[in-house]
Amino acid sequence: MTHPTGKGIFIWQASRHYIPDPAAEAAKIKAAGFKWAAVQTCDGYMTQWPLTIILIINALEAQGIEVWSWGMIYANGANAEGWGYSEGAIAGHHRRELDLAGHIFDPEAWVKRPRGGVGVTWAYEGYASSAFSQVKGMTTYRYPELHTTFPWKEALAGVSFVMPQVYWERAHNPDWQLRRSLDQYGKLIQAPYIPIGAAYGVTGWEPTVSDLRAFYAEVKVLDLPGYAFWNWRTLSRRPNLLRAVSDME
Repeated sequence: MTHPTGKGIFIWQASRHYIPDPAAEAAKIKAAGFKWAAVQTCDGYMTQWPLTIILIINALEAQGIEVWSWGMIYANGANAEGWGYSEGAIAGHHRRELDLAGHIFDPEAWVKRPRGGVGVTWAYEGYASSAFSQVKGMTTYRYPELHTTFPWKEALAGVSFVMPQVYWERAHNPDWQLRRSLDQYGKLIQAPYIPIGAAYGVTGWEPTVSDLRAFYAEVKVLDLPGYAFWNWRTLSRRPNLLRAVSDME
């Protein structure tokens, strides 16, 4: 498989959050109907791979859930080549050793700095040499036209799919934002577009059940190959949102 399909969920910092029973947690994720999960295994060149990560990945796979890894890219500046290569090599090592479907790179503000594009290029090189695989995706800002200093050419080079972060914070129009994002990405790359929706809250704002349903409805109208939500820890603590997501295919 060169990209995730169907409904997915991102798992963030599982290494820092106590999960007393990974098997039970994976069963909850399965019960919510998720077909795939993206588990953070690294943060730049820092591994996020203690026993907790291995146990949750094994538990998810035992439930028949496809597992992808994901991690941030920070490399920039004078040592962008070595820094980036190390970040990619760590990600590739995790993908290979844990036999995961592939890796999702998350470059954001750090790579807007000088030579950030170089860092991204070398991260992809490190991944290819270590993972023995070219299957990789990229997740970042939802609107390319608002981030003109981001190295889009380098970040999109050779990726198998894109996963824009369609987080409609402070608003309740996910369907409109999803269409706008898809249009802007379509001008840059022809690749499977798999949006990530907001299932978390910030001060003074949370998505509503209607928001999530509107996001999902637009995914279906646009006939997208897959979609996801950020993130399991916040979604699982909001029963009304979890019920709505569970009803989605």
